[in-house]
Amino acid sequence: HAGRVEVEGDDISLDTGTRIEAKGATQGGTVLVGGDWQGSGTLRQASRVTMGAHSVIDASATDNGNGGKVVLWTDVLNANAVTTMSGTINAKGGPNGGNGGQVETSGAHITSNGMVIDAGAPKGLGGLWLIDPHDFEINAGVAADLSAALGTGTSITVATTDANLNPNVGDITVSSAIAKTAGGDANLVLQASRRVVVQQDISSTSGKLNVVLWSGNGANLDGGISISGAITTNGGHFWAGGTRALNGTSTWNGLTVGNGAATGPASGSANAFDFSGSVTTAGGEVLMWAGGA
Repeated sequence: HAGRVEVEGDDISLDTGTRIEAKGATQGGTVLVGGDWQGSGTLRQASRVTMGAHSVIDASATDNGNGGKVVLWTDVLNANAVTTMSGTINAKGGPNGGNGGQVETSGAHITSNGMVIDAGAPKGLGGLWLIDPHDFEINAGVAADLSAALGTGTSITVATTDANLNPNVGDITVSSAIAKTAGGDANLVLQASRRVVVQQDISSTSGKLNVVLWSGNGANLDGGISISGAITTNGGHFWAGGTRALNGTSTWNGLTVGNGAATGPASGSANAFDFSGSVTTAGGEVLMWAGGA
């Protein structure tokens, strides 16, 4: 059972070629760089973390066990905090059994360029890659990184935060296509504190892709969802809605989602839901709603 590595400081650079391992036969370990999971614990929170190209962090199980936990964190309450990512992070389940682990990359601002994340599990359930900045644009480079991670069977959650109660942040914009072309079933959850804007396609041709678009999950009221791309889930489920005026939560197809309604304008429209794209599930379920609080 692998142990724990902590890298603490204000400005942390894992230069090109850095290698940190916490691999174990029956359980991957824990690697924390710049902070703990979602800022918990007592580890000092960095203001800048840079992971260089060809660097590797590996907290995988190597025989029969679950993958571990890896965190790259900068302080989300610091508007100038930046997490810059290249290289590879593995938190894989064992080749002879076990589930994938957890990877979090967080900061007020996140830059991803050639980042490889693998929390897959060849004989178990894939793990999770959590990305939680203030705003997030899925441009060509980020879309390639997300597509590759989904192809390992790793689920992805992008969850923007308005921790400073800033009404001008919290959007998730899909400006380049996300395409899952390998691997088993996975989830893609885009959970915005303000708006979700899907301008390009989201698709899977290998395994089911459960897609959740979740708006208005923060303190400001300017929520909404806009979909102009084509969403193809290859048998996976599709859910789109908001969490304002919650009456609690419900579990839908194994995913915990809000059961409220999206509020406010989407894409400058007076409507909370702006839909001009398409959804094709090939057997999956579709649930979409919008409306006032």
